[in-house]
Amino acid sequence: MSSLLQVQKELDKLVKNDHGLPYVHGSASKTLPSIPGLCIEGVGPISLPITDKIADAIKEAGQSAPTIIDRSIPNILQVGASHLEFSNPAWHSGLKKTVGW
Repeated sequence: MSSLLQVQKELDKLVKNDHGLPYVHGSASKTLPSIPGLCIEGVGPISLPITDKIADAIKEAGQSAPTIIDRSIPNILQVGASHLEFSNPAWHSGLKKTVGW
């Protein structure tokens, strides 16, 4: 088993045990479009693959994120949901299918 798969399985266990920790999980989706139409306030539309210029702009728009698990990890940034927009209508319907709304 790959180490990434192992980590994903461990994270899944944490979520199922509901320890109240923040959780992010990444994998391929069959219900979400590959182009979400993501736009970040103060940055503009985000194209893929992300260029160094766009990555730098996203960093500037981000705020320091609290790290509950390991406070020694530096430079963790977050962009608040109120600063994001997904303009591709297929993103919204795909997200509903993914999370079972």
